[in-house]
Amino acid sequence: MHWYALYTNPRAEKKVCTQLNKLGTEAYLPLLKHRKKWSDRFKWVEEPLFPSYVFVRLREEKADFLRVLRIPHAVRFVSFENSPAVIPDADIGILRLSLENFANSINVVSTEEIRIGDKILITEGPFRGREAIVDAKHKNATVLVVFPALNKSLQVAVPLTHIQRAAI
Repeated sequence: MHWYALYTNPRAEKKVCTQLNKLGTEAYLPLLKHRKKWSDRFKWVEEPLFPSYVFVRLREEKADFLRVLRIPHAVRFVSFENSPAVIPDADIGILRLSLENFANSINVVSTEEIRIGDKILITEGPFRGREAIVDAKHKNATVLVVFPALNKSLQVAVPLTHIQRAAI
């Protein structure tokens, strides 16, 4: 049995997770509570930590994958080299542990769209409002803050939560 990420239609994660559980398939949908404001009130809502994804534990049998894909709003499995990508049990464990103990401080940052050489805008910290160029990407992005008048650059590690792609 392995964990796999199932991509769903937008805002259908809870429906898909419910259907998987009805089929007797182990499914995990990490949810975060957010306080939302409507025009007349505030309300606590649970939203998926990773929109459009549900984690599913399956045997490596084609019939299991096909049964899951027949569920309404299930789109496809996240794949790597034309086969569903296996998510280690340890990663799911860390995710569960993080949500149980640190739910208030979790911030999901997509690093997919930030690449080395990209122009970014620093949104927080001492270089706030400054454009930079991504030099390397790890847990933090190492960026080059350019000072054109001095003909110099400063290499700084900036948390990924403090940068965004610059408007082109």
